[in-house]
Amino acid sequence: MRTIVIILFFISLFACAHNGDSKEITFSDSHGKHYSSSTVGSTIKKEYDLNEKPKLILLATSNSDLEEFKSQLRIIKEIDAEKFQYLYVIANIETVNNSGYHTSKMDAKKILGNAAFKIMIYDQNGTLVQSSKAVIDKKAILNHLTKNSIGR
Repeated sequence: MRTIVIILFFISLFACAHNGDSKEITFSDSHGKHYSSSTVGSTIKKEYDLNEKPKLILLATSNSDLEEFKSQLRIIKEIDAEKFQYLYVIANIETVNNSGYHTSKMDAKKILGNAAFKIMIYDQNGTLVQSSKAVIDKKAILNHLTKNSIGR
């Protein structure tokens, strides 16, 4: 019995660690510089001499023509990135958009799993604060972008 409990403990520990790993994303900018969701806020704050670390919105899709993707992208683009201090990253299984922040196709597949669409919002410390397989409205996104986190 004790052996089973110990085995279950290690299995659950591994499962939690693995689940946490899936929240971390890596991506590139239009110049090929690589970033990580956990450190991009500090890096960008320092590079651009910002007052606070930017937040991160990841938009993942299996198809650029997917209505959810197009709708969510429109909403994101309506929000002033400089005013609300955020970056957005596109993760697309079909193609890599080199004109902005983007993931590789392989990373896009990992992020999506079996979903066709996903949006993930990270605070300025790289902590995932919301993940959804449905479109998030502008008000909800602004709510996340205006929340203050420790370590700004």
